[in-house]
Amino acid sequence: MTIKASTQQGVQSMFISPVNEQTMAAYYQQRLQQTHSVIERMALVALFELLFTQTPPEPEQPNSSTP
Repeated sequence: MTIKASTQQGVQSMFISPVNEQTMAAYYQQRLQQTHSVIERMALVALFELLFTQTPPEPEQPNSSTP
């Protein structure tokens, strides 16, 4: 198997397999602790926020056009 095929298979399996949030969170926390690059830390923090921060649902606006 070539590197390209292996990478494609790995990427495809990421979207097929169920997500274990605890494992992912632990992985990103470990990466954050190990990196010395400011840019990589910023990217990891942003990715962590996107993946694991839940935003509250927006309240429904009443429809004023109905009588």
